Amino acid sequence: MPTVLPPSGNTLVFLDITIGGQPLTRLPLELYPTPSSLPFHLQCVSAPPGFKNSRITRIIPGVGIYGGSDAAAPAHAPQQFGGAGTGRVLEEGELAWAPGGGMAGGRMGGEGANGYVISLGGARGEAIGRVFGEGGLEGLRMLGRTGVGRRGEGVPDLEVGVGMCGEL
Repeated sequence: MPTVLPPSGNTLVFLDITIGGQPLTRLPLELYPTPSSLPFHLQCVSAPPGFKNSRITRIIPGVGIYGGSDAAAPAHAPQQFGGAGTGRVLEEGELAWAPGGGMAGGRMGGEGANGYVISLGGARGEAIGRVFGEGGLEGLRMLGRTGVGRRGEGVPDLEVGVGMCGEL
């Protein structure tokens, strides 16, 4: 099936999500034309250490999915996602840099600070993009139903990660 691009003409990237080493879904992400979305695009299309083979470190039902660097992972996921953080409450499927990661003073954060959040309806932040299409949102909801908690607060029970990423 051919790739359908956003009518806006915005850049479309993807994250191929795996669970327990097996393919789960492809999340197409439409990036908004903002300076803070450029580093996310570069992490998707660059050679390692981009997002390829990175982990999904927290899944908080009804709040958000946190991915990227382990070094930028929040210690207390619910407070990091839905607490008094910066920015507005993001709509389901919106993408933002996670607090402590991503943009800092107009540039990428330090080593290992490339954490992002995809909202399940309760995360806060400055949106840099969104999950594209109904198929993408269904994949996000499927990911949001992944079992968590046996290995720590919000930590997926199985290894969840990004097997591949790039531009569509």
